[in-house]
Amino acid sequence: VNACLDHLCDSEVIVKTLTFDGTVSNFSMAKCLGADFALTNLKPFFKHPGSETIVHIILDPAHMLKLCRNTLGDWKTIFDENMVPIKWKYFEQLVQIQDEIGLYLGTKIRKRHIKFHKEKMKVLLAAQTFSS
Repeated sequence: VNACLDHLCDSEVIVKTLTFDGTVSNFSMAKCLGADFALTNLKPFFKHPGSETIVHIILDPAHMLKLCRNTLGDWKTIFDENMVPIKWKYFEQLVQIQDEIGLYLGTKIRKRHIKFHKEKMKVLLAAQTFSS
């Protein structure tokens, strides 16, 4: 990545941001570049190796939504910053109740949002799962 940034700098291309999904290898790369995503030392940027300007790191929102939905759907329970559990079963129960009474709340969540595995790449489903 440093070599690419250097070549871009040599070509007078200005790089302001680096955007990626949340894979471990990307976080490792960001750390090697000088960024830090530890909550105690958050530094979501690094100095461009060629120009010494700041390059900000942006986690791709679409990928992050899908990763959150996939993690919750697969693990069934995750915890917020106060260790309060967030359970997938609540989403399942909401869909079940809506289907049983035939009344759908303002949410767009339906069975296809719960059984998302065949449509994992659909950002809209992930966004609708967490909306409202």
